[in-house]
Amino acid sequence: MVVIEGALVHRNLLVKSAQKCVGSTPPRSSWLRRTAGSLAGRGIRSWFVAASRVTDVPPKARQIPEHSIYHGRSRIDEFKWMENLSNPEVTRYWQEEDRFATSQLQKHSNLERRLRKELRQRIPHSPPIALPDVIDDWMYFSRWASGHLQYVRRMLSNEVDEILLDARYLPQRDSAIIKCLVSSDHSKVAYLLCRPTEEQGTLYIRNLAGPLPKAPLSVSKVHNFVWAMDGATLYYTQLDEALRSSKVFRHTIGDQTCTDELVYHEQDPAYFIDVNTTKDKKYVLINCSKAKVSEVLLVDTSTTAPLHAVPQVVISRTVGLEYYVDHHEDTFFILHNTQSKNQTFSLSLLGKGKIGHAIIADLVPVISAAPDEKIEEVELFRGFAVLFMKKAGLPKIVCHDLRTRIQHAVQLPEKICSVTPGTNMGYNSSVIRFQTSSPTNMQAVYEYDMVLRALRWCGERNASGLEKGKYVVERIAVPGAGGVDIPVTLIRNKALQLNRRNPVNIRAYGAYGVPLEPHFRLDLLPLLSRGFMIALAHVRGGSELGSSWYDEGRMLNKLNSVLDVEAVADHLIEKGYTNPSLITGHGISAGGLLMGAVINRRPSLFRAVVLRMPFLDPLSAMLDKNAALTSVEHDEWGDPIESASVYDYMSSYAPYDAIPIEADVGKKFATSILITTALEDQRVEMWQALKYVARMRARNPSSYFGQGQSSARLLLKVLSERAHNAVTDAQKIQEAATECAFFIKEIDRG
Repeated sequence: MVVIEGALVHRNLLVKSAQKCVGSTPPRSSWLRRTAGSLAGRGIRSWFVAASRVTDVPPKARQIPEHSIYHGRSRIDEFKWMENLSNPEVTRYWQEEDRFATSQLQKHSNLERRLRKELRQRIPHSPPIALPDVIDDWMYFSRWASGHLQYVRRMLSNEVDEILLDARYLPQRDSAIIKCLVSSDHSKVAYLLCRPTEEQGTLYIRNLAGPLPKAPLSVSKVHNFVWAMDGATLYYTQLDEALRSSKVFRHTIGDQTCTDELVYHEQDPAYFIDVNTTKDKKYVLINCSKAKVSEVLLVDTSTTAPLHAVPQVVISRTVGLEYYVDHHEDTFFILHNTQSKNQTFSLSLLGKGKIGHAIIADLVPVISAAPDEKIEEVELFRGFAVLFMKKAGLPKIVCHDLRTRIQHAVQLPEKICSVTPGTNMGYNSSVIRFQTSSPTNMQAVYEYDMVLRALRWCGERNASGLEKGKYVVERIAVPGAGGVDIPVTLIRNKALQLNRRNPVNIRAYGAYGVPLEPHFRLDLLPLLSRGFMIALAHVRGGSELGSSWYDEGRMLNKLNSVLDVEAVADHLIEKGYTNPSLITGHGISAGGLLMGAVINRRPSLFRAVVLRMPFLDPLSAMLDKNAALTSVEHDEWGDPIESASVYDYMSSYAPYDAIPIEADVGKKFATSILITTALEDQRVEMWQALKYVARMRARNPSSYFGQGQSSARLLLKVLSERAHNAVTDAQKIQEAATECAFFIKEIDRG
């Protein structure tokens, strides 16, 4: 798998994430790891090739002012009509914008072609490292055959491999494997396939114990699934029309899909739900969550449980309480936030007898995080609890002996990296598996013996031809507004000099409590090799420094995220790394909102910015009660319909609303902008980018209608046959090559 910024990395095990990220799948809020399309359908890609005549004149959109009043404030939206993507005039407009962008990008097509080749050559020939899992009498592992993934198992008593799933022979050839799980009794395999533009797909079930049917059984419209302990029952979730996972169904093998039982329906539109299992497989967990609130329901699927067990609430949802559950021996472990100022997380015990009527006071603390620590995930073994944490924004692994209560930390081989738990299916094991990824190391896999306190390196995978010794990865602290220190990860050449002549690429996200991890990004290599310094700005709105860091960058604190990006750029200039003519920026989805706001406030701070699938008109989205995901976004941005203060605050920073008028500010934009949007993006609809580009051109004609060599460029590239995230390696490489070529050429033009 190619690791490129913004790409979804699918795992067989879902990870705790209490917040939803605009432009990603809905939140999958378990905390433990387990194993417009019609146009594309008519050959729009070939139409683009035929229509891509060279043009240096961008289109000019018609203005149809629409007036609305909120809280006594008048809002005029002259491009509101573009929100109707079925309007033929809207279609003509985005086709003209795409044609203009294609023409402009063709001017450096030779560089883009070289970058594509360069990126392909960087991909290692070896597949990702995946250690085998031994479960009962079986060894399970994956391997690659002719460039395609195979899931395989082998009995420990012989050497005969049994292929469970081969990506070359899927029932849907245009789909990707999202998840593959074997039942607890090893008799069946279930796998979920999704098409690139879909967020739910078809679940297939194969019988491994008896004669193989001509075709596997299937269940349609599945978002996520788990096996019950009996090996004959599956629990799965579905998305509603608002793209919210809201229902859990129970499917018994052999029954018709129409007879599937609705186990749980989340009525509150602000909540997402997800399903997972406890590590011992005795319970199915239904996790309900929104920002800062969660609730977990248990379904007993053990052999002693009734056939159609009713879900039981562990602790009733309470404002400000987040918690996640697993089962250990005869008790439950609860990972929950505390009511302290920093809202750190603790791991506590809850007796089985308390289920159904438990309150916070019933929890017995086992481990508590320090104020500068954040517990992200927990793995339970019979004798140990392993905590994957961050301390001052850097990774940390702590092993807690459940018998002696002695804790010790694992000495990680790299200080600045992203740490991911392995599958760790062996409950009785004293060995924990994990992998690391850093800006200069694609993947390294380790096993750690918690009894012997010994770390074993199991292998690594790196980009071909990368001279890691040429680069330095360091963490600096940048002074920010309000007296905070903003963590920034710098990746640079060792020979870099503080001469103000170094091109810099600043990347930031700052939303939903999602950290900007310092993992390997293939798309940075062309920039690094050409002298760029990369700055990963861990701004407020993420959770690198805990829950309070997230709170300081959401709702009525959102502007802090914007100020943090500006502070990072100003710091790099002040310290002599660079100058404004050499600074570039990159924002994805909600990170695009962040960069768009910076451009409005500081039109000359960046030379060039890439906004990939950007959320540029949040106010229009939040003012539409019927829009997908509006309800679940209230905890991130606030509710501008109900609150005048939220309306005013969002208006002040929303990129579309706050675009300055050239005649009023008396200065031109110096920032070239490349925006990419997708026809079939269900998370951030294409009209967000269309409206932004149309208004930016209309309000700043001398900046973005100019044709001179020194003029800033505003380009909108419309992508077909994909959704919010690139799925295939070819898509990721093309995306990276286009963006890198744009940055390199804009620095040359500046």
